[in-house]
Amino acid sequence: MKVYILTVVIFITAKLVFMLVNYEGHAFDVGDVCDVVLHGLSLDLSTSLYILILPFLITMVSLWWNDRRLQAFLRIYYAVIATMLMLTFVADTSLYPFWGFKLDVSCLQYLETPSEVKASVSGFYMAVCIVLQILGSYGLYRLYKAISFWAKNPSRREAATVTNLLFIPLMIIGIRGGLDESTTNIGQVYFSQDQFLNHSAVNPVFSFLSSFEKTDSLPTTTDLKAIGTK
Repeated sequence: MKVYILTVVIFITAKLVFMLVNYEGHAFDVGDVCDVVLHGLSLDLSTSLYILILPFLITMVSLWWNDRRLQAFLRIYYAVIATMLMLTFVADTSLYPFWGFKLDVSCLQYLETPSEVKASVSGFYMAVCIVLQILGSYGLYRLYKAISFWAKNPSRREAATVTNLLFIPLMIIGIRGGLDESTTNIGQVYFSQDQFLNHSAVNPVFSFLSSFEKTDSLPTTTDLKAIGTK
């Protein structure tokens, strides 16, 4: 549960940073910030459940096989998650002024032409992003690693196992966004006529992963040449 709460807090913090960094040309007040956080919470909760799956499964395994190798594996997982989350946050926040839309799979196509990347941003700008990536990844890893995982095993492992199994359907429902026919999607967090506020509410990790389903509509490299420079 602590991993889940921490991940949700990280996503909310990333939203606030996104708005502060990209505030130029966009007028908003405290009320708008609160609306962004509240309307975007559904995607944050759903995406956080994806990240929780592996720690949850390891917790169940540790009830019957409490081995230090599980702890080592979990630390590696936290390192990977911290790196990927920070990479997503930095890319989403830094590219938004150029693209004007949330991070999606088109960034991979853009990176196929390194010369165009260099032409779009200065060396100093890229250096700052790299430093933020390194420091941010380390910071997130430390936060995840600080969560106490190896608590004393319960006396009744069978009961604890059954309890954990009962959480699985709840996690599935949370991931898909409820019991309705429609599943979790980006459009559900849109709430304003101001597109910047809508974009701020979107979880960048969810946006990136969901965009793989729409690769046929990605912009071409030629289209990306129209992106402005900074």
